[in-house]
Amino acid sequence: MDGVDPYYVSYIKGKIEIQGTQVRRWTTSETAQFRVCMELGYPDSYNQFREKIRFNRNGYSSKWDWTAQSEKSFLNDYTMCSYSYSNPLLSNGTNFVRSEGGDVNSDDLTMSLEFTRPFDIPVDDSITLIANDTIKVWLQWGIFKLGPEQNL
Repeated sequence: MDGVDPYYVSYIKGKIEIQGTQVRRWTTSETAQFRVCMELGYPDSYNQFREKIRFNRNGYSSKWDWTAQSEKSFLNDYTMCSYSYSNPLLSNGTNFVRSEGGDVNSDDLTMSLEFTRPFDIPVDDSITLIANDTIKVWLQWGIFKLGPEQNL
């Protein structure tokens, strides 16, 4: 974060683990993309405002994209994770959320994603996390064909 000493920024470290239930093996082709959408909101205001974060990983890649997308950067390219009740949007495409690791195992139908997020993001309209407060989290995920959204 520009102008902020990273040693004085508090981060939350998270991990998402997904287990598929279909019999069909997940595709890891060059044309596939794994997407995970995470929406955050406080219980008293989640109907009016949710912060959205999306992680992407190309099917053939061994890593998730390092920088997670904020809603403003993905609103027009896919319908996944683009509900109308998240308003206002983050005022720029930077959310300071970073993918730190994780894997996809198409044989076992498992996927994991590790990430970090600052408690306070220096961006208008973002959610400031407070220790010991309850946050609601909604997850969506899918395997899509690169380009216009099509479920594989």
